[in-house]
Amino acid sequence: MININDTDIVKQARFHALKMEQDALKIILSSGKKGKSGKTATGKDSYIRQNQDMSLYADYTESGVLRSSAGRVTKEEIWDYLANFSGVIHNREFVVNGQLCTTGQIEKMGKDVLKEMKAVDNVLVLESGVYYGVTTNDGGTENAWGMNTDGLGRIHISRSESNYAYDHGITLKELGQWSEFFRCFTNRGDAAAAGIYLGFSESQVRDMMAKLGFQPGMCTIQADGVKNTFFYSNDGRLYPMYHYNGAYTGMTQGDNLFDYEPGEEFNYNGTIYTMDEEGHFNVPYGEDIFNCLSRPESKLAKKMRESKGNDVLSG
Repeated sequence: MININDTDIVKQARFHALKMEQDALKIILSSGKKGKSGKTATGKDSYIRQNQDMSLYADYTESGVLRSSAGRVTKEEIWDYLANFSGVIHNREFVVNGQLCTTGQIEKMGKDVLKEMKAVDNVLVLESGVYYGVTTNDGGTENAWGMNTDGLGRIHISRSESNYAYDHGITLKELGQWSEFFRCFTNRGDAAAAGIYLGFSESQVRDMMAKLGFQPGMCTIQADGVKNTFFYSNDGRLYPMYHYNGAYTGMTQGDNLFDYEPGEEFNYNGTIYTMDEEGHFNVPYGEDIFNCLSRPESKLAKKMRESKGNDVLSG
C-alpha cells in the first residue's frame, strides 16, 4: 500500500494548478494580435516576446511564493505595466506577467523611447500608448523624463519614472511643474485653470510654451482625443477661451460710450483701433486683445483726476 501524506497532496495540487495556468497562458498569448514592434494587444502588458519560453510563466518556490523576475521581465514590460497601474505598490514589489518584480528593477527611460512634444500650427496632439519626453535638470544633470496620457485626456509623469526617481533619491521638481502645467490645460474643455497665474511667472509660461512649439494666439492641446483650447497672449499669460470670447464680445458688440469718447484710439498688440459712434471696436477675432499697449484716459478716470485737482486748488 502506498502512503500519501499531506506534503505529497499539496505538491500534487500545486503541480496541477501550475499546469492549468501554463495551458491558459499559452492560449491567451497565442491569441493576442501582434502590433508594431512585435507588441500584442492583450491588455496592459504589451511588450510580450514572440519567442515564448517558460520564463513567462509563474515560477513558485516550495512555499508557493512567486520567484523573483530578475532577468525575465523586460524593462519595456515593466514600463507598460506601471503606465496602466493605479494601485499601491506594497513593499516595493509588484507582479508583471506572473513574475515578481521590485522597484529596484525599474530602469530609466532613454531618449530613444521618448517622443518630443511639439505643437504644429499651435495644436499639440498627445496620443495614448506613447511616452513623451520632457527635459529637465532634476537630479543635477539635464535629462529627459517620461510622461504619458491616462486615456482620459490627461497627461502625467510616467509611474515608472517617478518610482525610479524615488528609488534613486531624485526630486522631480521641474517635471512636477510640467505635470501641474498640463493639469491646468488638459481635460478641461475650453477653460484653462485660473491657478496657472499663481504657480508660474510670465517668463516661465513663455519658456514652457516655446519648448512646446506654441506661438501667441489661439492654442489647442488634444490628449486622447479630448481637446482643450486657450489663448496665449503676448503679455505672457494664458487665458481660457470663454474669457477671450467674453472680452471680445464686449469690445465689438457692447456699448463702451459710457467709458470712452468716439474716435479715441487703442493700441492692441501694435495695431491702432478706433472706437466708432456706437461705442464698438472693430477688432478682428483672434487679435491679442489682452495685450493693450496704450489706451486713452477713461471718462471716469478723467473726472476723478479733475475733481482731485479742483480740491487741491480750493484747499
